[in-house]
Amino acid sequence: MRIPVTLALVGSFALAGTVLGQTARMDSQDALNVARSTAVDRARNGYLADALASSKNAVHLAEERLGPTHPSLCPYLLDNAALERTLGLYEEAEGSLQWCLALLQRNRRLEDPLYPQTLFSLCALYLDQGRPADALYWGQKGLEALEDAKGTGHDIQKIQGLELLAEAKKDLNDPTGALTLLVKARGLCGRLSPSDPKLEIGLLTALSRAQTLLKRFPEAQGSLEKALELARKLPEGSIELADTLESQGRLWEIRGAQEKARASYEAALSLYQKFVGSFFGYSILDYARKLERAYLSLGRFKEAEEIGNRTLKTCQDSYGTDNPRLALALMDLARAQKGAKEDKEAGDNVTEALRILRAKLQPGAPLVREAEDLSRSMGR
Repeated sequence: MRIPVTLALVGSFALAGTVLGQTARMDSQDALNVARSTAVDRARNGYLADALASSKNAVHLAEERLGPTHPSLCPYLLDNAALERTLGLYEEAEGSLQWCLALLQRNRRLEDPLYPQTLFSLCALYLDQGRPADALYWGQKGLEALEDAKGTGHDIQKIQGLELLAEAKKDLNDPTGALTLLVKARGLCGRLSPSDPKLEIGLLTALSRAQTLLKRFPEAQGSLEKALELARKLPEGSIELADTLESQGRLWEIRGAQEKARASYEAALSLYQKFVGSFFGYSILDYARKLERAYLSLGRFKEAEEIGNRTLKTCQDSYGTDNPRLALALMDLARAQKGAKEDKEAGDNVTEALRILRAKLQPGAPLVREAEDLSRSMGR
């Protein structure tokens, strides 16, 4: 279950600031910078619709100042696309990215780091929509743009691109192709200087998932053991350790080792609880969803339902009522309610999730299929 998020929501904002610092040298108080800084602030605090309004205003101001064909519009367009994608406004996000791509091509900026970033953003967008063939096409274009590029920054972009392509291959029912790409990505990760253990942990976990799909269970276990070894060297109680323990629990469960699975889930749960704490809001939403799933895995359905209800409210406040991310929250809550024998509530929530996903994603998209399977399991 996933809406791929390989490009951080505010990551493009940081890059935009770097580019504009080099090209525009604007006064910190001018309207353009105020609009953009407002967008960043609102996005970080979960007010995504407000953030998008400010981001669109920044695009408008930049267009007035620079003209509609200036390549310095691109960072603002990437900001826009990141927010539109997160809000489930996929057609708008596609338009922003295609505009950005056209500007880079028109101005012969094919060696600009924004060029492969834009191509990979299109790839990630199409993965969200359940369009893996389109995602594969644009992801390959991104890698081609980086073919002769060297240096740590470019290697990280290549790794991100290979991860996206692996997701596309997996969605196209080609786990062998996905595994090949992930092995290549890990090879690139090994030559980063300085090393990036968090990135390597993520790649090892993805490798384990691909190996599991191919029923290569000893290899999958070996990948997770390497990931755990790296995670335990991070500062105590890291989210990477929690995530790797949760993945280990799932693998033990698939292999029928229930006691080992439970031990891994319990260890992950204790870490997720620390990340969520007593505060609840947009900033800890991802941790809360992981905590809810840990409760589900352990059969603690009432506790999962309590977290699920709070997660759902935060998703509604931040994402709106027709967003695939809201559908994910509805599906998790439905699983908790089903486990708690609240069949009507569970069925109603999965029906609403399916309505959202069918309206937003392509027929047959992985999330649509997952919601349909869940709906059938509830007799809907």
